[in-house]
Amino acid sequence: MEELNNWLRTGPLNNWLRRFLTNRTQQTVCDGVLSPPKQVVSAVPQGTVLAPLLCLRYMSMTTSELKCPTLLFADNYLLHITITTAADMDKLHSDLEKMEAWQDKVANGIQSI
Repeated sequence: MEELNNWLRTGPLNNWLRRFLTNRTQQTVCDGVLSPPKQVVSAVPQGTVLAPLLCLRYMSMTTSELKCPTLLFADNYLLHITITTAADMDKLHSDLEKMEAWQDKVANGIQSI
């Protein structure tokens, strides 16, 4: 959410998105029985019109920090680099660590809003 705040800064749109992304619940019906509500903790809600926009925004914020060439498709990343030197290996390793840290931050960051 810090990235989203930096992107939007302040104002009504920021407040609306903050409310949209927090305190969400979902329920499931199985054999006609409605489950109790469960809190949704993912950063990008699936199945909404805003999901692709928010997902791409989150992803584009990450690619600017990577050293390897990156391709984005839907909600997937492709890091590609030809490994010919130890420095190339270090670039890829560093980018993979950044991606893992970003994933953890996004997965847990929605809770800290």
